[in-house]
Amino acid sequence: MFLLMRPDRELNDKLERWKHTLEVRGFRVSRSKMEYLHCCFNGRVDAGGEVTLDGRSILKVDKFKYLGLIIQQDEDIDEDINQRIKVGW
Repeated sequence: MFLLMRPDRELNDKLERWKHTLEVRGFRVSRSKMEYLHCCFNGRVDAGGEVTLDGRSILKVDKFKYLGLIIQQDEDIDEDINQRIKVGW
């Protein structure tokens, strides 16, 4: 699951609703594999709030891979380009 929004109370509420909706439909949400990336695309440095699910903090990371792209907190694309070169893109 990929959500793009501001980390605040609204995000935590939406995560709880998504989890509930998925679990009602028979899906399992792995809290141990869940992580989030906080990006400031507008250039403004913002520490953001804590992201939680079921009252437990979710691990914050500096980068992650989504649909083959490496998305980094600092908006750098070097690692993504290097990865594509390695796999022959």
